[in-house]
Amino acid sequence: MTPPPGVPAPAVISPRRWSLDLAATAALVTIALIGFWPTFAGPSFLPAVFGGIVIGLFIAAAAAWRRWGILIITGLVIAAYFLFGGALALPHTAIVGVLPTLETLRKLALGTVTAWKQMLTTVAPLAASDGHLIVPFLLALVATTLTASLALRLAHVAWALIPAGALLMLVIGLGTPEPAFPIVQGLIFAVVAISWLALRQLWAPQNSAVSISDVDP
Repeated sequence: MTPPPGVPAPAVISPRRWSLDLAATAALVTIALIGFWPTFAGPSFLPAVFGGIVIGLFIAAAAAWRRWGILIITGLVIAAYFLFGGALALPHTAIVGVLPTLETLRKLALGTVTAWKQMLTTVAPLAASDGHLIVPFLLALVATTLTASLALRLAHVAWALIPAGALLMLVIGLGTPEPAFPIVQGLIFAVVAISWLALRQLWAPQNSAVSISDVDP
């Protein structure tokens, strides 16, 4: 669709920029949420995390491509939470572990408020069947959607590091601290973030273009 006169056309994002932003978002969110490993004493929470990341990436990519606003994105996140929350966070309440029931929807709704307190007050390791997967699923879904949306829409990717960094701090606060584990998380997170910033700067249009005056005759 041609923009109205006087309105600049939206910048076209290259395929490698799409791939970089989505991959970096997935990596940073995964690094942050892997901090729940000691809390769950194993990988039982990972399907909820990976499911939330994939759904969040899809929402962010579709919204950026269609140029949807914050209200539509918010509606999609809420719909995805209730639609997929049964399979990824409360499979024991869903029909054949996939289709949400009224009990599933009720627990998902209440879980947005109560799951945080339950995680903080329950002694680790947490059982996935007790509804504790709501927290990693919801964090993965929201943080991925927000981080990827900012990365795909803004010229300066540093803004996208704010929600990703906040997620890392939140997970460290909610999780069970172990010696050096948060430090390792932070170091790997920093390496990925710096690499993302460097590649985005390197691939910026103004750095890719070559002026005719810069070319030797």
